[in-house]
Amino acid sequence: MSRPIAAALGTGAALLGFVAWEQSFWWRTLEDYRFGWLAPAFVAYAVWFRWSAIRAAARACQADRGAVRAMRVAVAGVFGGATLLFLLGAVARARAGPSHPASVMVALGAGAMALSLVYLAAP
Repeated sequence: MSRPIAAALGTGAALLGFVAWEQSFWWRTLEDYRFGWLAPAFVAYAVWFRWSAIRAAARACQADRGAVRAMRVAVAGVFGGATLLFLLGAVARARAGPSHPASVMVALGAGAMALSLVYLAAP
């Protein structure tokens, strides 16, 4: 695995770890969300189970340069928007404490950032 992809995966894992910590408030306090503790474990298992298919798909992806360039520009825009959404959610949570809108902004922003980071780091 190349260094940029490893760095992107590590950064994505850190972002999603932060989201798990942020969501743990709801998992602890609301009875309807207690299943949330299983979500990170399920995601880790799904990635582990499909890792060989993920690597094979990453190796098989080849497209023309124009499409790749356009996709990178689009994903860079998604990354910028996701970063803004994540930061707005973090500021909202810091100012007003835990709230559903702030949690949604943090979770959506971190998820989109993690996915776009991995795409942008791929050769």
